Amino acid sequence: MTEAAVFAQKHKEERKKVEKEEVEREKKRRRYGRTANGRWVNLGHMKSLQSLGYSEDYCMMALKQTDNDLDRSVDMITKNPDILDAAIISHLAEQ
Repeated sequence: MTEAAVFAQKHKEERKKVEKEEVEREKKRRRYGRTANGRWVNLGHMKSLQSLGYSEDYCMMALKQTDNDLDRSVDMITKNPDILDAAIISHLAEQ
């Protein structure tokens, strides 16, 4: 295979990988929804909170409730889990 063909093949594989990752991000955005101000839940913040050991539901709801404010989300999870529980129950009832 020529150098150009190898480059083209690698570029094609990279593009497919990026497209697949974007499809996954879009699925997560739709699953997590939007914050009160209309922004998508921040997927990077979701990953950060989950790496601290918090559940996906708590992370999603805390970020939605705090408009993606990471510090306020941690506070909400640790200090006001009852508010998140109620929001999660309401969210599940809507589905």
